[in-house]
Amino acid sequence: GVAGEDRAHPRLKADRKGELVEASRQLVHRGVHFRKELAVLLILATFVPGVGLEVNGNRNWLPLPGPLQLQPSEFAKLAVVLWIADLYARRQRKLGSVRSIIIPMVPVSGGIAALVVGQRDLGTALVLFAVIVGMLWVVGLPLRIEDQLFNCAAAIGQGRLLAVIPKTYLPTYQEFYEARWFTSAT
Repeated sequence: GVAGEDRAHPRLKADRKGELVEASRQLVHRGVHFRKELAVLLILATFVPGVGLEVNGNRNWLPLPGPLQLQPSEFAKLAVVLWIADLYARRQRKLGSVRSIIIPMVPVSGGIAALVVGQRDLGTALVLFAVIVGMLWVVGLPLRIEDQLFNCAAAIGQGRLLAVIPKTYLPTYQEFYEARWFTSAT
Protein backbone atom coordinates (compact mmCIF):
# COMPACT_ATOMS: atom_id res chain seq x y z
CA GLY A 1 0.00 0.00 0.00
CA VAL A 2 0.84 3.66 -0.23
CA ALA A 3 2.19 5.39 2.88
CA GLY A 4 -0.56 7.31 4.64
CA GLU A 5 -3.30 5.48 2.73
CA ASP A 6 -6.61 5.37 4.60
CA ARG A 7 -7.16 1.69 5.35
CA ALA A 8 -10.58 2.18 6.94
CA HIS A 9 -13.37 -0.11 5.90
CA PRO A 10 -15.34 1.32 2.89
CA ARG A 11 -18.54 1.38 4.99
CA LEU A 12 -16.81 3.51 7.66
CA LYS A 13 -15.57 5.90 4.95
CA ALA A 14 -19.13 6.25 3.62
CA ASP A 15 -20.45 6.89 7.15
CA ARG A 16 -17.83 9.62 7.69
CA LYS A 17 -18.72 11.22 4.35
CA GLY A 18 -22.41 11.13 5.28
CA GLU A 19 -21.67 12.79 8.63
CA LEU A 20 -19.58 15.47 6.90
CA VAL A 21 -22.32 16.15 4.34
CA GLU A 22 -24.96 16.42 7.09
CA ALA A 23 -22.76 18.75 9.16
CA SER A 24 -22.21 20.93 6.08
CA ARG A 25 -25.95 21.01 5.40
CA GLN A 26 -26.68 22.09 8.96
CA LEU A 27 -24.03 24.82 8.78
CA VAL A 28 -25.49 26.19 5.54
CA HIS A 29 -29.01 26.02 7.00
CA ARG A 30 -28.01 28.01 10.11
CA GLY A 31 -26.15 30.57 7.99
CA VAL A 32 -29.14 31.07 5.70
CA HIS A 33 -31.48 31.66 8.65
CA PHE A 34 -28.99 34.04 10.24
CA ARG A 35 -28.77 36.12 7.05
CA LYS A 36 -32.56 36.28 6.71
CA GLU A 37 -33.04 37.31 10.35
CA LEU A 38 -30.22 39.86 10.15
CA ALA A 39 -31.74 41.40 7.02
CA VAL A 40 -35.14 41.70 8.76
CA LEU A 41 -33.57 43.30 11.86
CA LEU A 42 -31.63 45.78 9.73
CA ILE A 43 -34.77 46.68 7.76
CA LEU A 44 -36.68 47.16 11.02
CA ALA A 45 -33.87 49.43 12.25
CA THR A 46 -34.59 51.82 9.35
CA PHE A 47 -38.01 52.51 10.91
CA VAL A 48 -36.50 53.59 14.26
CA PRO A 49 -36.52 57.42 14.54
CA GLY A 50 -32.99 58.76 14.67
CA VAL A 51 -31.55 55.54 13.25
CA GLY A 52 -33.05 55.13 9.77
CA LEU A 53 -32.22 57.76 7.17
CA GLU A 54 -34.59 59.08 4.53
CA VAL A 55 -33.06 59.64 1.10
CA ASN A 56 -35.18 60.78 -1.87
CA GLY A 57 -38.39 59.89 -0.03
CA ASN A 58 -37.28 56.36 0.86
CA ARG A 59 -36.59 55.53 4.49
CA ASN A 60 -34.33 52.60 3.71
CA TRP A 61 -30.83 53.60 4.74
CA LEU A 62 -28.74 53.10 7.87
CA PRO A 63 -25.77 55.36 8.67
CA LEU A 64 -22.30 53.88 8.89
CA PRO A 65 -19.16 55.60 10.16
CA GLY A 66 -18.04 58.46 7.95
CA PRO A 67 -19.93 59.27 4.78
CA LEU A 68 -21.07 55.67 4.20
CA GLN A 69 -24.63 54.35 4.36
CA LEU A 70 -26.12 50.85 4.25
CA GLN A 71 -29.30 49.79 2.46
CA PRO A 72 -30.51 46.61 4.25
CA SER A 73 -33.10 45.76 1.59
CA GLU A 74 -30.23 44.89 -0.77
CA PHE A 75 -29.09 42.20 1.68
CA ALA A 76 -32.71 41.07 2.02
CA LYS A 77 -32.87 40.17 -1.69
CA LEU A 78 -29.97 37.73 -1.38
CA ALA A 79 -31.17 36.45 2.00
CA VAL A 80 -34.65 35.68 0.61
CA VAL A 81 -33.26 33.79 -2.40
CA LEU A 82 -30.93 31.71 -0.20
CA TRP A 83 -33.64 31.04 2.40
CA ILE A 84 -36.22 29.90 -0.17
CA ALA A 85 -33.66 27.68 -1.92
CA ASP A 86 -32.68 26.13 1.42
CA LEU A 87 -36.33 25.66 2.39
CA TYR A 88 -37.21 23.88 -0.85
CA ALA A 89 -34.04 21.77 -0.77
CA ARG A 90 -34.94 20.52 2.72
CA ARG A 91 -38.58 19.92 1.74
CA GLN A 92 -37.76 18.19 -1.52
CA ARG A 93 -39.85 15.09 -0.78
CA LYS A 94 -42.84 17.16 0.43
CA LEU A 95 -43.10 19.36 -2.65
CA GLY A 96 -46.01 17.31 -3.92
CA SER A 97 -48.21 19.40 -1.63
CA VAL A 98 -49.21 22.95 -2.51
CA ARG A 99 -49.26 23.73 1.22
CA SER A 100 -45.61 22.67 1.57
CA ILE A 101 -44.67 24.95 -1.31
CA ILE A 102 -46.60 28.00 -0.10
CA ILE A 103 -46.19 27.79 3.70
CA PRO A 104 -43.98 29.33 5.15
CA MET A 105 -42.34 30.69 1.96
CA VAL A 106 -45.01 33.14 0.85
CA PRO A 107 -45.87 34.60 4.30
CA VAL A 108 -42.23 35.03 5.36
CA SER A 109 -40.82 36.36 2.08
CA GLY A 110 -44.01 38.37 1.47
CA GLY A 111 -43.61 39.87 4.95
CA ILE A 112 -40.05 40.91 4.15
CA ALA A 113 -41.24 42.45 0.88
CA ALA A 114 -44.00 44.28 2.81
CA LEU A 115 -41.37 45.75 5.14
CA VAL A 116 -39.51 47.02 2.07
CA VAL A 117 -42.77 48.54 0.74
CA GLY A 118 -43.10 50.23 4.14
CA GLN A 119 -39.73 51.87 3.48
CA ARG A 120 -41.24 53.25 0.26
CA ASP A 121 -38.65 51.40 -1.81
CA LEU A 122 -40.97 50.04 -4.47
CA GLY A 123 -38.18 49.08 -6.88
CA THR A 124 -36.59 46.67 -4.41
CA ALA A 125 -40.05 45.43 -3.35
CA LEU A 126 -40.83 44.57 -6.98
CA VAL A 127 -37.55 42.67 -7.22
CA LEU A 128 -38.47 40.72 -4.07
CA PHE A 129 -41.92 39.90 -5.47
CA ALA A 130 -40.26 38.77 -8.71
CA VAL A 131 -37.92 36.54 -6.67
CA ILE A 132 -40.92 34.99 -4.89
CA VAL A 133 -42.74 34.33 -8.16
CA GLY A 134 -39.53 33.07 -9.78
CA MET A 135 -38.86 30.63 -6.96
CA LEU A 136 -42.44 29.37 -7.17
CA TRP A 137 -41.96 28.94 -10.91
CA VAL A 138 -38.73 26.98 -10.43
CA VAL A 139 -40.19 24.63 -7.83
CA GLY A 140 -43.37 24.14 -9.84
CA LEU A 141 -46.94 23.70 -8.75
CA PRO A 142 -47.93 20.11 -8.05
CA LEU A 143 -51.40 19.12 -9.18
CA ARG A 144 -52.88 15.71 -8.35
CA ILE A 145 -55.42 14.28 -10.80
CA GLU A 146 -56.67 10.71 -10.39
CA ASP A 147 -53.63 9.45 -8.44
CA GLN A 148 -51.17 11.10 -10.83
CA LEU A 149 -49.01 14.03 -9.79
CA PHE A 150 -48.21 16.69 -12.41
CA ASN A 151 -45.65 19.48 -12.09
CA CYS A 152 -47.39 22.59 -13.41
CA ALA A 153 -46.93 26.27 -13.98
CA ALA A 154 -49.81 28.58 -13.17
CA ALA A 155 -50.73 31.77 -15.01
CA ILE A 156 -52.31 34.37 -12.74
CA GLY A 157 -53.71 37.73 -13.81
CA GLN A 158 -55.76 40.34 -12.00
CA GLY A 159 -55.83 38.13 -8.92
CA ARG A 160 -57.39 35.16 -10.76
CA LEU A 161 -56.06 31.84 -11.89
CA LEU A 162 -56.06 31.99 -15.69
CA ALA A 163 -54.40 28.69 -16.62
CA VAL A 164 -52.54 25.70 -15.25
CA ILE A 165 -49.98 24.25 -17.64
CA PRO A 166 -48.50 20.81 -16.83
CA LYS A 167 -44.91 20.11 -17.84
CA THR A 168 -44.45 17.74 -20.73
CA TYR A 169 -40.68 17.32 -20.44
CA LEU A 170 -39.49 15.94 -17.11
CA PRO A 171 -35.72 15.77 -16.62
CA THR A 172 -34.38 12.31 -15.83
CA TYR A 173 -30.82 13.08 -14.74
CA GLN A 174 -29.02 13.80 -11.49
CA GLU A 175 -30.83 16.04 -9.00
CA PHE A 176 -33.31 17.18 -11.68
CA TYR A 177 -34.85 13.71 -11.96
CA GLU A 178 -38.49 14.85 -11.75
CA ALA A 179 -39.86 11.67 -13.27
CA ARG A 180 -39.44 10.08 -9.82
CA TRP A 181 -42.42 12.05 -8.51
CA PHE A 182 -44.30 13.55 -11.44
CA THR A 183 -46.20 12.32 -14.47
CA SER A 184 -45.52 13.89 -17.87
CA ALA A 185 -48.48 15.67 -19.49
CA THR A 186 -47.78 13.99 -22.86
